Amino acid sequence: MGCCDPCGNLARLAIIALTAIGITLQTFSSKECDWIRYTSDETDESGSFGPFYWQLVGSSNCTEYGASNVESDTLLRASRSMMVLALICAFVGGCMVVFEFLCCKVPCAGCLESLSYGAAIVCSSLIYTAFGSKLCYENSFDCSFGMGSSYNLMALAAYGGAWVVLCCSPKPTPLIGQCRKN
Repeated sequence: MGCCDPCGNLARLAIIALTAIGITLQTFSSKECDWIRYTSDETDESGSFGPFYWQLVGSSNCTEYGASNVESDTLLRASRSMMVLALICAFVGGCMVVFEFLCCKVPCAGCLESLSYGAAIVCSSLIYTAFGSKLCYENSFDCSFGMGSSYNLMALAAYGGAWVVLCCSPKPTPLIGQCRKN
């Protein structure tokens, strides 16, 4: 056990916790109808929408988009894709950290983990392309952050925190060390 192992172990636990928090928050974000709130002064129309669901104000039901709604709006489709990619990248990065923390040090794992978290951050940021969708832009609605946007922003911060801790912390000796050479 090296001199930096306790600090490295604590850092790995922090990375794993931040990743789990980020994935949980982003999953909540994906299920949220209240992602972007829109209002129109001209027609008094208002409601909210997100990458996967929409809702009229006053209605308690979240409704999935029909195929025609999503197919015609490339920015909304991009937002949906980025949501899925961000979750996958964060999950892959978290799995690599857990594997290396428990089992063995893998050559270049730090680079791959950093790339996964960097991709999760970029994809999480690109989810906000939904603000440029036809619902906001072409209909001249006033669009603002809803609860889903806030969840995504917190997930983005968690991924960023995990990335910083990953880059700045020492690599501990694996706890189980099954693939360690004696």
